[in-house]
Amino acid sequence: MHTSLFDFINDSASIPLVIAELGINHQGAEDIALKLIEGASAAGVQAVKFQYRNLDKSYNIDANEIGDESLKSEIKRNYLHPDQILNLTRTAKKMGLWVGISFFILDDCHDFEGELDVFDFFKIPSVELLNYELIEFLAESDKPLLISTGAHWEVEIEEALSRISTDNWFPLHCVSNYPVAPHNSNLSYIGHLKERWGRPVGFSSHESDWEYLLLALRYAPRIIERHLTIDRGMPGLDQTTSSTVEEFGKLVRILKGAKNMPLGSFVGRVPNQGELLNRQNLGRSLYFSQKQGKGELLDEEATVYRSPQIGITPTELHKMQSRTLKQDVQAGAPLLKSHFDDGIKLTDDEVEFANRTQIALPARLHDFKKVQREIPIKSLELHLSYSEIEKLQDFRASFQGTSLSLHLPDYVSPLDLIDPFSPKPDIRLRSEEIIEKVCSFVSGVQNETGKQVLVVGSFPVNSHESIKAYYEEYSQLQSRLLEKDISLSMQWLPPFAWYFGGSERIQVCDSIEDAYLMRDNQISVCMDISHLILGSNFFNFDVLEVLQLLTSNIKFYHLSDAQGLDGEGLQFDLSDEFKSKLFRDILGLDKRKTIEVWQGHFDNCEGFKRAIRDLHSLALGVK
Repeated sequence: MHTSLFDFINDSASIPLVIAELGINHQGAEDIALKLIEGASAAGVQAVKFQYRNLDKSYNIDANEIGDESLKSEIKRNYLHPDQILNLTRTAKKMGLWVGISFFILDDCHDFEGELDVFDFFKIPSVELLNYELIEFLAESDKPLLISTGAHWEVEIEEALSRISTDNWFPLHCVSNYPVAPHNSNLSYIGHLKERWGRPVGFSSHESDWEYLLLALRYAPRIIERHLTIDRGMPGLDQTTSSTVEEFGKLVRILKGAKNMPLGSFVGRVPNQGELLNRQNLGRSLYFSQKQGKGELLDEEATVYRSPQIGITPTELHKMQSRTLKQDVQAGAPLLKSHFDDGIKLTDDEVEFANRTQIALPARLHDFKKVQREIPIKSLELHLSYSEIEKLQDFRASFQGTSLSLHLPDYVSPLDLIDPFSPKPDIRLRSEEIIEKVCSFVSGVQNETGKQVLVVGSFPVNSHESIKAYYEEYSQLQSRLLEKDISLSMQWLPPFAWYFGGSERIQVCDSIEDAYLMRDNQISVCMDISHLILGSNFFNFDVLEVLQLLTSNIKFYHLSDAQGLDGEGLQFDLSDEFKSKLFRDILGLDKRKTIEVWQGHFDNCEGFKRAIRDLHSLALGVK
């Protein structure tokens, strides 16, 4: 019998410590949380863990990035008060379970009013790996401190863990996708953490199938954490990465007799794009809490640490040489690097090139005016979220001088993708309503400006018995809209897409077979070159063959680079001769091209400016 949690973790002869993460699967209901705890005890796990966010100190009031609305609503819906967590903790301890909790900021620890000692361990979530203030506070306790390393670069992990002066911490390998695709698991990193830090390490598993974590046993993690659910059919963003009570019971039984598994090889830690997106949505950065003027020194006391992470973190701020503001800033604005330096300034030639080659920039309703101020080009692609549809008509007069395209929302609710063919009446009805309202807006703009507005949609859900039926019904939808003078194009999709915080396998619009069906059904296509490259990497088809098949179908392009199986939206690699020729050829086509580099709108559109500059250099033959 182990007398302490430290003893258990350090005893390599025992099975790993299995933690059932309750997360948000309790639905914000104390009775459901109790059932989860009872289930964890019945399954034979040794520990359960809560996570806590103070709702008033979580998301910035002006958070508008894609994904914010889903996460904010889910966090609010699944809130448990500190008193409820403390009551449940005491109950769990009576069942013989160790109990832990994750915090995201130091202030939230104080909500437990001196009762933190009731917890047996603490955890730093991946998105707060660089929150040194929080780590130092929790490390000073005599409790084990688990530290997740997801969504961060190797140099950041090295710096964060090197700073800890106590000896009560344990690093956890974690890939911050929900769920993690097998090709992103990077299990050999567990072995690297053990070798580098010379201490027991853990594994926080987010794979959709819990059996994948058994492969991690070869690296002998001393801690295994996984989300627990009563029923995967319940609503919630974490259900797909959770295991049932029965599965946890099977896991514990297998662990008791598990043998070592073959070693892999370590590759330096590089966060994948889904992790970076989750780091953005779930992490925090600094925001101005009051106005400051150009030429003033930044007042650090006039900032707050809030989600999403779209600006400078405290760690980055403390490394900066200059603190003099180069522009006026308003309360609520994120603190950006561009507040302290001039950044990229496009030349007149570069702007003229963008207009001449029909380059468009993606933007949201809340930032399209800023994008147009920063980069004065004529074409814009408006990316919509489902919550913005109702106010779309209010902006109709704003696009009089713009060549406009619209991207339909990917989601119709926090938990459902758009699907006008869904067998579920509520999803189908909401999808149809969104499409109809977008069409009404487009008709109004076209009547007032005399310019055609291009519409693009991603439809990754196949609700049909066959893929052939899927394209036939989509073709009928497209024809109905054409009768209303609405040009709808289907976006070419990647083999894996970043939906719901994880890498989801897509079954349509991404293969050579799809290209033939699109051609035969006369489907209008928005060809996303980044997605096309990823599909080529996965299916091993010829990029040029697909482009040739769909020459007559492609109405416009999305332009960015890609690597691997799901690394989309990258800046252009001009050192690659094949890609350089591909992008140069597309630039010469008389069709619109929307630059889709990921986070290009951040920091005064630095990413978009760099992409335009690179494409201009490419067109001039300069590498």
